[in-house]
Amino acid sequence: MRMPIMNNLSAMAFDKLYEHAEKVKEGVWTFQQAMECRIGSECPSYGELFETVQRHQQEAETIAAEVLALMPVSVLFPVDKYQFFNWLHLQDQVLPLALDAMRWIRHRHATVSEELKGRLILLMDAIPDPVEELGKLVQETRKYLRSFSDKHRSSVMDVVQSIHQEVQETLRICDMVHEFVFSAEMDPLSACHLIRLSEKILKVAVQTRTIADVVRAMTLK
Repeated sequence: MRMPIMNNLSAMAFDKLYEHAEKVKEGVWTFQQAMECRIGSECPSYGELFETVQRHQQEAETIAAEVLALMPVSVLFPVDKYQFFNWLHLQDQVLPLALDAMRWIRHRHATVSEELKGRLILLMDAIPDPVEELGKLVQETRKYLRSFSDKHRSSVMDVVQSIHQEVQETLRICDMVHEFVFSAEMDPLSACHLIRLSEKILKVAVQTRTIADVVRAMTLK
């Protein structure tokens, strides 16, 4: 059940959710930098960049715990608390997915052609785009829950649609990577490693689409 009410605790919860989204964004920027450095080369700074993403994840987890502390059972909330908790949980899984891809690329150093390297970097370049929309999604949803106006709901749907379009572009680029790997002459182990790597990278973007779908359900009339 939704209620047009935004008390201090629920407002603070959305403030913290926004802070969490921004922390996730910072981590994904470092993830992009690390992966583009590592693809096709040794990247001496990779270990340091990995630790930076880990630190961002830990800081994001701390913020998530602070959000939960603002949500006692008795507090009135403008939407179903379960949906809000699900939003927070899904957003908190973005950096663990990034770290999973970072661990995977460490397992095997494969020499890749410049064309394949270019496609993988193109894939990495597309990952931050939907993640950067998460903070805006929090802001627009908060505006809507203060007013329940059609104008503000339309703004939320615009962000949701933007995330879907950006993830669709990421899927297209990932398919390009798969197409190239399957048509290239390389040993099966390297091919398997690269296919799995691209899929793990893709999961980071796909997670934002799942978040957008939760928010769309949350703001249904």
